[in-house]
Amino acid sequence: MRRRRRVFSAERSKVSAKKSGAAGGKEQGQGLLPFERLIPARIHKVSDTLEDVARLMLGDAYGLGFTEARILAYLSEHKSASVIDISRDLGVDKAWISRRLQALATRKLLTKSRDGSDSRVILVSLTGKGRTEAERSMDVVRQTYGIIVDGVDLAVADALITRLETNLHDILSQLRSSQNLSPA
Repeated sequence: MRRRRRVFSAERSKVSAKKSGAAGGKEQGQGLLPFERLIPARIHKVSDTLEDVARLMLGDAYGLGFTEARILAYLSEHKSASVIDISRDLGVDKAWISRRLQALATRKLLTKSRDGSDSRVILVSLTGKGRTEAERSMDVVRQTYGIIVDGVDLAVADALITRLETNLHDILSQLRSSQNLSPA
C-alpha cells in the first residue's frame, strides 16, 4: 500500500504543539526534541521496551517470542480459533501469525484441524503441553506486569488508551476514505 504524506497547516501544528506541551523547543532540563515528547512517539518507545522485556523474560526461560506468547495467551482463552481470528484480534499480520503458529506446532504446543462447517478454514487449539506452557509463561508475565504498572492508575490508563484507539481509528478512516485506500 502506498502511503502519502499529509501537510497540515502551520496554524494546526501550533495548536497541536500547545496541546501536547511540545511548543517552545526542547523541554526544560530534559534535552528532548518536541517530537520525542509527543504521545505517539512515547507510546512507540514504551511498546518497543515492552517487547524487549517480554523477549528477555520469555525467550530464555520458555523459548517464546512476544507474538508467540500472545498467541498462547489468546488460545488459552479460546477453545479454538482460526488464523484470521487470531490475526485480527491480536492486530498482527496473518502471514506472521501463520509462521509463529507453525513454530508452536513444531514444538507440539498446538494442533491444527479443519473447521467442520468450512473445510477451507484451519482451526488452531492448544495441546495439553501448550496449555501448561501458556499458564507457566503467563504467571511470569503477570508478575512482571505488576512491576510495570506500579503506581499507575489503571482506570485512567485504560480510558486514555481507549480514547487514543478511538481517535486513531477515526483519523485512519478519514485518511483512507479521502485517499481511496483499502484497509490493511
